[in-house]
Amino acid sequence: MKKPSRIQRACEAHPVLIEVVAAIGLVALTAVVTLEQGNDPLMWRFLDGTRSTLYSTLAAIASGLLGFVIAVAAIVASIMNFPELRRLRESESFGDLWGVFLFASRWLGLTTIASLGALLIDHESAPHHVVPFVVLFVGTMAALSLARGILVLEKVLKLVSRKPKRNAPEKRKSAGAQS
Repeated sequence: MKKPSRIQRACEAHPVLIEVVAAIGLVALTAVVTLEQGNDPLMWRFLDGTRSTLYSTLAAIASGLLGFVIAVAAIVASIMNFPELRRLRESESFGDLWGVFLFASRWLGLTTIASLGALLIDHESAPHHVVPFVVLFVGTMAALSLARGILVLEKVLKLVSRKPKRNAPEKRKSAGAQS
């Protein structure tokens, strides 16, 4: 098996930091491009006439995904005591699983709140130019944390679905006991 690179190890060790840096980077890049375009930037032209639709759609998507994450967490919690999931409870990924669910839930909730707040504050007649950047940041954090949640869930499913290794000595003992 190939040894993980230094970047891969850093990403695995500090996923939240990577997500925050990526979200800040995206917002900063968007802000720089917007400010460089002068009086009529593409972003403001894009938002003209679409603000309420964009914010309400984002609020609906974020709240729907929040419900999905909560449902998945509830399902996982309800089946956690099954004997088949012993390996999961004993694995390193078990603590990560709950942390990722909670982190994604927080950012999806913040995205819903930010989008609803933007719907109330940022109007066509009186635009607030900071609001789209705030919504972009929280939306990016929600998307990245949700992506990480999917990766952790994939790791957990692989762990749970893997067949247990059979120990030869135990098999011999049980065969000897039956004879």
